[in-house]
Amino acid sequence: MTLTEELYESAKDIWAGYHEHPFVNGIGDGSLPIEKFRFYMLQDYLYLKDYVKIFAAIIQKADDFEQIRFLSGELADTIGETFRTHIPYMKRLGITEEEIQTQMSDYVDDFAEAQGLSREEAISQLRKQYDGYHFTWPSPDIFNPYSLLNAFQDRSTYNYWFETGTPTYLIEMLKKFEVLPSQIGETDAVSTEFNAPTENMNTIIPLLYQSGYLT
Repeated sequence: MTLTEELYESAKDIWAGYHEHPFVNGIGDGSLPIEKFRFYMLQDYLYLKDYVKIFAAIIQKADDFEQIRFLSGELADTIGETFRTHIPYMKRLGITEEEIQTQMSDYVDDFAEAQGLSREEAISQLRKQYDGYHFTWPSPDIFNPYSLLNAFQDRSTYNYWFETGTPTYLIEMLKKFEVLPSQIGETDAVSTEFNAPTENMNTIIPLLYQSGYLT
């Protein structure tokens, strides 16, 4: 009997329960509340970020090429899965200020120290730079996740937002509706325009709003 078979045998009485867990079923049938899914993805992303650092630290201490090869493969697979799954979802789901204050508290403190700011000043600076996304109304303000996580990593407030996607489609739509970038701030809009699906839009407003250029 292999190790995997032994482990399965010892856990088979509860194994089926993993597949019937409300969280798993909710993902499968689409009934899981978006806030719970966002919480899970954020936690898993932060976990994996530190998880790969452990592999890197072990590789540093390994003196056997077979061990290095195996660990490097695991490290590459984990990073690859993060880019395929977690980062795209993080871009779509965003991060709320409450999540920053609680789940990302240590990152905020490190950022504040590097910037020479108090915690409150650092949060205010992050809010000014990266806050403002909304997917429904009413909903909490959502921080641009790609920008925020890069800001924590670099301890900087660079304008990462332009790197979060390719703006080609947006530029084409601006041309289609004959809107200049300089005119966006002067645009008047009614609430019904913001909820129109982009495939049926007759103004540029829904795309600007849903992509975060209007907040």
